[in-house]
Amino acid sequence: MQKEFLLAIFFKKYKEDYGAILKYIQSYAGFDGGSLEGDIWVFGLEWGSPINENWSTRESNHFSEIGSLTIPSWPKESYRYIKGKPFNIKAAKLVSILEGYPLDSYMDYTKEDTNRELFTINSNTLKLSLFPFRFNNVSDRLWLNAGIDGVESKSKYRELCRKFRFPRIKKLANRYQPKIILCFGTTYANYFKDVFLPEPGKFQPNRILPKLSSGNKVEVNDLSYGAKLFICPHFSGAKGLNSDIHLSELGKLIMKEV
Repeated sequence: MQKEFLLAIFFKKYKEDYGAILKYIQSYAGFDGGSLEGDIWVFGLEWGSPINENWSTRESNHFSEIGSLTIPSWPKESYRYIKGKPFNIKAAKLVSILEGYPLDSYMDYTKEDTNRELFTINSNTLKLSLFPFRFNNVSDRLWLNAGIDGVESKSKYRELCRKFRFPRIKKLANRYQPKIILCFGTTYANYFKDVFLPEPGKFQPNRILPKLSSGNKVEVNDLSYGAKLFICPHFSGAKGLNSDIHLSELGKLIMKEV
C-alpha cells in the first residue's frame, strides 16, 4: 500500500513538472530583446549560462499570448549586454555590417549620443533563442544534472520544442515578416528550417553560398513572404566564426543576397 502511495505521489509530481516544462516551452522565454517589427532577426540556440533553479518564473513571467506579447528591450546604452559576451559582440559586429556601418563601429550601439540601437524596442533588430532553457553548452549530458524533472532527456525536450514552441515562432515570423533571419549553428539546421519553412521535414536547401575562408558553408532559403533565412556557422567553437575576417565575409555574402 505504501509503495502504491509513493508511486502515486511520484507520478503526480512528474505530471506537474511535465506541465510546467510544457508551459515554459510555449512561453516566449528565450526572446532576449528587440522589436518584432525589426527587419533583422538573430537566432542563437539557447542562452549560454547555467540554468536557474527558478526557471519556471524567471524568464517567462512577462510573456503572454501572441496577441499581447511583450518583448524585453535592451537599454539604449547596452554596454553591459555586449562587453564580455562573445555571442553578443559578434552579433553586434555583423548587424553593423548589415546596417551599413563599419564592423569595428559596433560599440556605437552602446552610446547614448548616436542614433544606433541594437535589440531595443526602437531598433531594427530582434534577438531570440531557438530553445528556452539556458545551459553552459549544448551537450545533452547537462540535462541529466540540471534537476529538471518531467522530461527524461534533452532530445525529448527538443522534440517538445519542435511540436509546441516552433509553431509559435513561425506564427510570429509570418505575422511580422522580417527580411533577414540569421540562424547560428549549422548542426541544428533542420531545427531552424522546421521553424520557418512551409513544409517541415523537407530539408533540401535552396542554395549553398560560396564557402567562407574558414571552409564553413552558409545556407540560404527563400521564404514565401520575401525573407531570406540564413543558416550560418556558430560564433564559437573551432569551426565557428572566430575572426572579424569571417564576420566581414559573412556580412558581404548576406548583403549580396538581400
